[in-house]
Amino acid sequence: MARRAAFLMLSFLLAACASQDNGGTAALPRPPANPPVAPYTPDHPLEPGPGGSASRDVFHADSGRGYAIEVRDYLAPLDEPVTIDFGGPAAVEVRQGGGEITIGGATQKVGQGSVFTVPDTQNLRVTARGEPMQFRAWIYH
Repeated sequence: MARRAAFLMLSFLLAACASQDNGGTAALPRPPANPPVAPYTPDHPLEPGPGGSASRDVFHADSGRGYAIEVRDYLAPLDEPVTIDFGGPAAVEVRQGGGEITIGGATQKVGQGSVFTVPDTQNLRVTARGEPMQFRAWIYH
């Protein structure tokens, strides 16, 4: 009995869907061949940088006593290894994505929320996996 009721309900739904006439038009119109470029530009965009990553300044503070702290956001493209020279020691937090990092010949996997340090004399090599990797670095000069 339950099978027959289910069959009748399914038949009714299929008949109702098939009886709607859309006039022979597609559900959505075809997009224009050359769409206009959006006029929006972010206030503080990421800029391409050396080594293949994109970055932007977030904050810079000079102590007045010979050292400064610089905070920068970085974006590493998917599956392309990029090398970043911070120009000083840095603390780095992965904000989105994941992949592998190499510091001084040692490779490790990182993901969102990972925090690590890069010594003064080392470069950071990043390879994003699955999606581009976004990270923030606090660099000491």
